[in-house]
Amino acid sequence: EERYEDLVKKRRSCIACDKERVYPLISDKGTEFHKDHIGPWTNWQGHLDAELMVVGQEWGGIDNYSHQNGEDEDDDATNANLVRLINSISGPSTFASIGPPSKYQKNGLAIKGPHYFTNSLLCMKYGKATHNKKYKCPTEVCYRRCSKKYLTQQVEIVQPLVLVTLGARAYDATANAYDLPHETTLKAALKHDPLPISARTVLVPLFHAGYWGCKMRNKGNQNQQLEDWQRVKAEILESRKRSQNVSP
Repeated sequence: EERYEDLVKKRRSCIACDKERVYPLISDKGTEFHKDHIGPWTNWQGHLDAELMVVGQEWGGIDNYSHQNGEDEDDDATNANLVRLINSISGPSTFASIGPPSKYQKNGLAIKGPHYFTNSLLCMKYGKATHNKKYKCPTEVCYRRCSKKYLTQQVEIVQPLVLVTLGARAYDATANAYDLPHETTLKAALKHDPLPISARTVLVPLFHAGYWGCKMRNKGNQNQQLEDWQRVKAEILESRKRSQNVSP
C-alpha cells in the first residue's frame, strides 16, 4: 500500500506528456477526484493483491471526468460489457463476480476489489470520451511512455497472474513497455499463446469491451468475446499452478 501511495503521488505530479497536449487528471477548475487512486478506473477495481489486472486504453475526456465527478457510470456500454465478460468466467474455480462501478465507488473503501483496473494512458483527453476533432489526440508516444513509467510499476506492486489488455493501443503500449515482440493487429495476437512478462504474470491481449471491439468480435450474432475471455479463465488456472512453483 505504501508503494502504491507513493506511485499515485508521482503520477499526480507528472508532466511528461504536456507537449502532446494531454490533459492531466485535474479539471479546468482545479478539481481532482479520488486522489488516493492512480486513475479513475482504479476507483472501481483497485485490489492490490488481484490475480486479474485489466488494462484499458485511456479513461476518457476531461469533460466527462468533471461531469461525472471522476467516477464511472453503470450504464456505460464498455463498463456494462466488461462486467458481463468477467462474470462469464467467474465461479468457484476462478474468482468472485463483480458488480457495476457504483457498488464500489460509493462504498467508502480505499481498496476496491476483487480485481485491478487501470489504463495504459493515465491522463485525460480533451473534450468528451470520444475523439473531438477540435483537439489533438494523444500520440502513441504518450501511451507507450505512460505504460513504461507507471504500468510496469503497478504490475510489480499487484503481481497479477494475468494481465488483460483491452484494445490495440493498450496491447501495443504494454508489450512495448516490456520490450516484447508483438503483432501489429489484435486478430494476429489472438492466434498466439499469452506472453510472459514476468515469472508470475502473463499478458493476454483482447479486443476492447466497447462498441468497436464488440463489433469486430460479433459475427453472425455470435459473441466471440465470450470465447476470448475463456482464455483468461484458462490462464488464471494455469498461472496458479505455475505460481506455486515460483519462489517469492
